[in-house]
Amino acid sequence: MLNEKLDIYIKDDYYPFHMPGHKRNKKILNKKISYQRDITEIRNFDNLNDPKTIFKDMEDKLKEIYKANDFIISTNGSTCGILSSLRTLTKDNKKILVQRNSHKAVFNAIEVFDLNFDFIGVKTDENDMAYDIDYKDLAEKINKNSYSLVFITSPSYEGYMVDLKKIKNL
Repeated sequence: MLNEKLDIYIKDDYYPFHMPGHKRNKKILNKKISYQRDITEIRNFDNLNDPKTIFKDMEDKLKEIYKANDFIISTNGSTCGILSSLRTLTKDNKKILVQRNSHKAVFNAIEVFDLNFDFIGVKTDENDMAYDIDYKDLAEKINKNSYSLVFITSPSYEGYMVDLKKIKNL
């Protein structure tokens, strides 16, 4: 769907004045990256900041696939999404619950946004590698404390997944 929309855009007559540097210049890098598809928020397309058509459709499909309440396509990778979500969700309550093996952006956010945090216990193997969280510890901490959010990194850097259904039912 996105590729088809980009193919239509490539064939049109527009000369891109919408952003410095976005001039469809094929010579900038190499032929492997098509700068004809280098777009930002332009007329007759969609806008990641306020998706209405193709990006909205993609977000809805991803929401369905992941059985999520919402899905937001973000730019700048996981770090940007983590920082913006932690900043947004901790304005009133700065206390959060995180794994010891969280994404490093979580710890950056803790420092930059002056957040208070507790750790969720983790289960480790014989090599001291965290392979899961301690669900009992998670449940106890949620019941005893008032957190603005619980941040779960899954999969972990090592590739381990937590049981999201179990967490959802706590």
